[in-house]
Amino acid sequence: MNYPKEKTNYPDNEPMRFSSSFFFPPSNLARFNLWIMPSRNTADELKQIMSIRPNNNNNNNNNNKDDDHNKLLDPSPTSYPLFEPHITLASIHLETPIPLSTIRTSVVPPHQPAFPVEFGSVHVGDHYFRSVYIAVVLDETLKELRRAVHEALGVRSTTPCYPHMSLVYITDEDQERGRERERYFDELRRRELISYDDGGSVGLRTPDLKSGWLKGSMMTEIWITKCVGPVETWEVLDKIILSQS
Repeated sequence: MNYPKEKTNYPDNEPMRFSSSFFFPPSNLARFNLWIMPSRNTADELKQIMSIRPNNNNNNNNNNKDDDHNKLLDPSPTSYPLFEPHITLASIHLETPIPLSTIRTSVVPPHQPAFPVEFGSVHVGDHYFRSVYIAVVLDETLKELRRAVHEALGVRSTTPCYPHMSLVYITDEDQERGRERERYFDELRRRELISYDDGGSVGLRTPDLKSGWLKGSMMTEIWITKCVGPVETWEVLDKIILSQS
């Protein structure tokens, strides 16, 4: 399984997360994204949920359906790409490139501590990058982090549905011909992997049902990424480890 590429001198079989000093990114950037990353344990559990696919057999029981029609139920190659679960803090397009070191030391607030977030609900969206997503509760920490980053860059925040954490990306074509986004969401419900408590907060759990309910996560890193082209060619350029104090 190939997740977004990282520029590193580590062998291919090394873990994905490591000190940013091992990266070899470009020195100046005009177009980049900032991702807020959940803890490793939470990310691993979320990726199990993200790997689920609807069962086409539930839709192919009618013997009158021919093979060509059944093929329409198979998603296109650009649906369900592999990616790391994240909250997009900022999507930046600048006229003049700035040094990566400036982004690291002056754009992201220095000494930013790790912080918890709470999952609010799960939604089926109307956009490829928000096909099915977790709506995260917008608390003061997330508000202030978004304000500080965009103020430091002198740009207006345009991140849609902030904060959210996508579970899958599904093309509009697959949605139009087979309601693939609803099918993925319904599969999570069918397997009883989504639950709401009496207060309305959502929880998710892994397909093996061995994990507890995920109701949120500690956010432990901010990644500087280059999200150009197909999802699985996106690059992680640098990682900022949030302090654990």
